[in-house]
Amino acid sequence: MTSTQGLTDEQVEELLHALLDFHSLLVGLTDRFHSRLAQLEQQFSQERSAAPVLGQPIPSGPLPRPETRAAEPETQSTPGSISLLKELEDEVFEPDTGEEFAIVDFDDDEF
Repeated sequence: MTSTQGLTDEQVEELLHALLDFHSLLVGLTDRFHSRLAQLEQQFSQERSAAPVLGQPIPSGPLPRPETRAAEPETQSTPGSISLLKELEDEVFEPDTGEEFAIVDFDDDEF
């Protein structure tokens, strides 16, 4: 059996002081966070209200998308080029004759 040992009065007092210090640290951080948030909200509302006065209208609706790709040159196809492309396509996608294949499963443990 294991015996449990309680904290001494000094250890309890140290723990209590550490917890109180931690609490005061958290309260201070929370106060700083709230004051900074209020400051940012005020700054944002000032900038938002000042924008139309300065001649910078606030855009409404979605912004237009910029063209990302260059215009492709138009190619004129001739009947000869179409037949050549068709022949190449047929040749590329024809199944290989005389070649067989098998799916091989390699176990990683063997290597």
